[in-house]
Amino acid sequence: MYPLRDSELTVGDLAKHWQLTLPGRPELGMVITGLIQAIWTGELSARFHKTSENDIRLRLLNIHSIPHCHPGLIFVEAPTECPAVAVEQSDGGAIVSIQTCIIWPQDPEAQDAATFLKACKAMQAVSFDDVSPDVQPLLLTLNIGRCDFVAFCARRGYEPPAFWDSRKEAKSFVGAKNAFRKFLLEAVKSHKDKSKDQYWFKCKT
Repeated sequence: MYPLRDSELTVGDLAKHWQLTLPGRPELGMVITGLIQAIWTGELSARFHKTSENDIRLRLLNIHSIPHCHPGLIFVEAPTECPAVAVEQSDGGAIVSIQTCIIWPQDPEAQDAATFLKACKAMQAVSFDDVSPDVQPLLLTLNIGRCDFVAFCARRGYEPPAFWDSRKEAKSFVGAKNAFRKFLLEAVKSHKDKSKDQYWFKCKT
């Protein structure tokens, strides 16, 4: 079965194959979350089926912001619309919100580079389970190219993916457990190799 010869895999399939090679076999949802968070940081390129967009995050934000019942997300037009994290009750207790507030205006004219990067940074902390079941299937069918994934592993200092290598003999994951832990810890860090305007121009074209 391995190594796979496909030039691309969906996020769902890639997560399943990667999970099988990781020590302890972390939960599939954790692996999926790590991959999607890497897409939000801009470190891992992904594409919608049969498209060639340079950066799909703008489109993803617009899809997520369409009224959905997200368990762990709430989209608002402006910072003043974000609900209070904790609301004190008359009995001395408090109701605490566990939803991540994403500021993303519906009007394209208000979607500037700074707002875009802030929204992407906020999405980096979102888990797969935080997203609406209506949107999850779309995320699982995003395509990731083998070369993009190999390059991503190289940038992060991970061993090449043994299950997805074009050579006859795949390499083993030496220290994969520590690498994957590092992967999850760093997934929420924003990618700073490009300026805001460069990011925005890339997404709009």
